[in-house]
Amino acid sequence: MLHLDWSEESDLVVANSQAYELKFVDLNAKKDVSASSKKDTKYRTWTCKLGWPVQGIWSSADFSDVNSVCRSWNGKYLVTGDDD
Repeated sequence: MLHLDWSEESDLVVANSQAYELKFVDLNAKKDVSASSKKDTKYRTWTCKLGWPVQGIWSSADFSDVNSVCRSWNGKYLVTGDDD
């Protein structure tokens, strides 16, 4: 399953694959960009299991422990789903 989220400006897409790849794509330039160059970008949605806004969910888990992620519209809450 591919997870895909958009920046607030709708000029950047971030995606995670089942292989735990993290890709940032600049839609204006039509090319991949480095994750570190987009660290401070604000995102309209966040459902990707990897990325800057969700670093805290991995403190004691491996990649297979978290199955889903959804951030609230206001950015205050982050819900994760696991096998339990």
